[in-house]
Order: sequence, then structure tokens, then C-alpha cells
Amino acid sequence: MPQIITDLSPQAVVDAIESNLIEASATLGRSANGVVYRGPDVAWVYTGFPLLSRVMRARFSSEEAEDRVSKILGCFKKWDASVSWIISPGSSPMKLGELLHNAGFGSSESRSAMAMTLSTDLADSDPAWPVGLRIQTVSDEVGLRAWATLSSDAVFHGDSDGAVQIFSPANAGGDSRCRYYLGYLDGQPIARAMSFADGDVTGIYWLTTLRTHRGRGVGKAMAHRLLSDARQSGSRMAVISTPQTGLELCRQMGFKSYCQFHVYHWPPSPLRMPYA
Repeated sequence: MPQIITDLSPQAVVDAIESNLIEASATLGRSANGVVYRGPDVAWVYTGFPLLSRVMRARFSSEEAEDRVSKILGCFKKWDASVSWIISPGSSPMKLGELLHNAGFGSSESRSAMAMTLSTDLADSDPAWPVGLRIQTVSDEVGLRAWATLSSDAVFHGDSDGAVQIFSPANAGGDSRCRYYLGYLDGQPIARAMSFADGDVTGIYWLTTLRTHRGRGVGKAMAHRLLSDARQSGSRMAVISTPQTGLELCRQMGFKSYCQFHVYHWPPSPLRMPYA
């Protein structure tokens, strides 16, 4: 069911952040071969391609955890797909990270799970955008292709074709709860982001600026546009999970940290593979 925020206690906010992540992740499994599983003790998504699958909200008993990890990993091995396993404060058992390591997962960065209310105007007026920056939403095949392939990091491990398919209009790009944004400078796309609206909670994902254009306020302008659109659409809360490098920007926008998510990857890789 869509998230309706009636409780702003820290635990309720953490639940809202995790729930939005799960539902946003489910859009990645809309392809013909994709699988979205929501069970009583875990949720996971197989995109139908070798990349961007993930496991979330694991609530295993100590007795069953090792077997559950083995069986879930076995599915992704069968599909020859990499997978990210996200551990949140509510994940169990406590030794889940150790069990993932024993199964062959490698750990990656921790990410700050953050939220802010959108009941009033944003703290800042429109930021001083870089001269010539233009931000627009994209929904057609050409625009989504540009969105999916814009990255200066090896997040797709060279599988740009798979990324294009996952975010095509027939798949995640066609989900009405998603909005895809591109930032253009001098007619060239240099930044991207996605928002996902579920009830009155909007998540911000895939906020990226090409390395050659960082440090100029592009990311702040992109985030401000997404937050403004979310508030105007009726969202009461915005959520985001960010690595340490994005923490200061999120704080400047008004986000508050609520918890840490820890990400484990199979197969282990020295390359960063963000889940959002």
C-alpha cells in the first residue's frame, strides 16, 4: 500500500525510508524476465538483467538465516546476476553481515538514510544555478536512454545496454510513480536524478553529476527542483540515502540523518555499485 505518513517518530521515519526504497527498487523488476518478491521475512528484486538487483528488509531467525541467505544467493547465481544486499537497522539476525561475508559477499560503503518534511516551503529559495543550466523531466525513449547512460562512475560495470533496457519506457521508465530528470548545460546532459512518489513520501535516487561539472552547484539545483516538484505534488516527506560524499549537500537541503544502511555485494567488486 502507498505510504501515508501519520507518525513522525524516528522509527516511523526509518520505516518510511526503507519502504520507499523497496517500492522504488521494485520498478526495476518490471521487465519480462524480472522478478519482484515480497515475502514475510525479506524482499528482493531481480531486474531480469545482470545488474542492479538487490535484497532488502531481511528479518530472519538465527536458525534459518544461513539457509535463507544461501537459497536467495543461489537464485542470483542461477541467473548469473550480481546482487546488492542492503542491511538496515531492523535487519536480523545481528550476525547477518557475517553470514553474507561467509557466503561470498563483499561489503561496500555505508550510506546515511535521511529524511525531511515538505509541509512548508523549502528552506532555500531557488539556488544560484550555474549559468546555462536547464533541468527537465524525460519520459521518452531518447531521453531515458540519455538518463540511463549518464555516469562518470562504473556503476553499470560496462553494461550500458542493460541499463537502457531497465530504464526504458517499457520497464522502470514507464512507471507513473517515477520522474526522471536531466540537467543540461550548453545543450549537453551533465546531471541526472530520479524521484519516486509512494503515497505522501517521495524518494530521491540516482542523483549524479558528471565529474567535470561537480563543485558548481549543479547537484544542489537538481535536488532543489526534485524537492519543489515533490512538495507541489502533495508529498509530505522526502527521503534519500547517500554516501558520505553527498552528506553535506543533503544537510544543506534540509535533510536529517536517521540511520545507516550497509550494502554488501555479490560478487565482491572493488567498483562502487550504488543501489539508488
